[in-house]
Amino acid sequence: MCEVKLHRSLESCWLVCSDQVYDVTGLVTAHPGGVRSILRKAGGPDCARDMKFHTKKARKMMEKCFIGKLQQCGDDVDCSGDANCSIM
Repeated sequence: MCEVKLHRSLESCWLVCSDQVYDVTGLVTAHPGGVRSILRKAGGPDCARDMKFHTKKARKMMEKCFIGKLQQCGDDVDCSGDANCSIM
């Protein structure tokens, strides 16, 4: 399974936003919209559209969590139908 998809829980939560990957594990429980809203996007679905509704302060907090750019998975990796699922 691809790297990004492995991080969809409270213990390890990664978000993809405009082909960039963020480890937001430390921010999940403090999210004013609730844990569920973040976990819904954890592990892959791009959240760029959701970030448009966040404050500048919230976006700055997320920038500090940047861990890499999204990279296409190779042919030998099972991505369950989603080719964009690893980081570099």
